[in-house]
Amino acid sequence: MTVTVYTKPDCISCDLTKRAFDRRGVEYDEVPLTEELTAEFRSKGYLSAPIVVTDEGAWYGLRPDYINDTWKVIRGKVGGARSHNGA
Repeated sequence: MTVTVYTKPDCISCDLTKRAFDRRGVEYDEVPLTEELTAEFRSKGYLSAPIVVTDEGAWYGLRPDYINDTWKVIRGKVGGARSHNGA
């Protein structure tokens, strides 16, 4: 599964999300949120960082429940994650 974490500098929720993925061994790409990306995501309803995009969907903000769902899918423990604000 592809996981991309869009982040902003000095973002505590971004740091906690990355740390949670790191603890679970989830590989992800980190992409800094530029003004253009921020505008694009806001137009889709994503209002705060981090913004996490996976093959299963997307979400914004610190969401331990979605992080755990993503880890379970990667580990093969469930058939699919919840639909997260579809991206």
